[in-house]
Amino acid sequence: MKRVLFIDAVDPISKFGERFSPLWPAYLAAYIKKQIGSEKFEFRLLKGNLEKQLKSFEPHIVAISSVSMNYNFAISYARIAKKFGLPVIIGGIHISNMPGSLTKDMDVGCMGEGEETFSELLRLYLEFGNFLPNNLVKIKGIIYRDNGELITTPVRPLFDSLDQLPHPKRSFLGYRTTDTMLTARGCPYRCVFCSVSRYWKKVRFTSPEYVVAEIKELMERGVKIIKIYDDLFTFNKSRLEKVADKIATDALNKRVKFTCWCRASTVTQDVVDALKLMNVVSVELALKAVVSEH
Repeated sequence: MKRVLFIDAVDPISKFGERFSPLWPAYLAAYIKKQIGSEKFEFRLLKGNLEKQLKSFEPHIVAISSVSMNYNFAISYARIAKKFGLPVIIGGIHISNMPGSLTKDMDVGCMGEGEETFSELLRLYLEFGNFLPNNLVKIKGIIYRDNGELITTPVRPLFDSLDQLPHPKRSFLGYRTTDTMLTARGCPYRCVFCSVSRYWKKVRFTSPEYVVAEIKELMERGVKIIKIYDDLFTFNKSRLEKVADKIATDALNKRVKFTCWCRASTVTQDVVDALKLMNVVSVELALKAVVSEH
């Protein structure tokens, strides 16, 4: 069995990124289990000192994800992993938007939606035990070096339906009383300060049935409050109402509370009614400052 150590590059001082377990490793692990099998790989998320984890867990691969403000931490993690002779895969928003920032300590950069790309990379490792350029060239959506030259492969298409993805494998992350979930990927707006629309390219939603099944899974693990991490949960009013109705029909709103993010311009009485029906107890709204030219 091959071991993969996931690293969510966060500021170790502020600890802001550690309030909730990241979902990206759980999505990747679930997809690998579906496509390759549960007996081929063991996964662990870094908690604490990296060098100690590398010595105790002895991973075969290190996989890092990072946003731009934490990319220096990702660089240092990759450098440490290389000292142990380990292959390093880097993914996330930063490398997807700035692929040229791939360092010499990073073997492969995954750009964009990562499940299928990561699956192909792990299949490659199972077959060859490395990430040599002559094999990497066949994989879409990556950047790597060949004799010092950066090579970018063709863009990988997005999944047509998010329902084809298995629910995140949270078991190796652990569950908390308050936990997170995603019911969509992307945002219809293109705010200049936000990378979401550039990263996902378009908005895709999971079905109400998919959403409720994941809620039930979380509830079975003792989760009492679910923070919906969609960038704009209230964008599609019709779909929101269907989700709320199904949650109420199954009486889940009597047993769990929800929080979500919302854009003020999407708030209508119908939206408020749907959120109330779901038992949403907290909504986070962004503020927009308008500066007069006079």
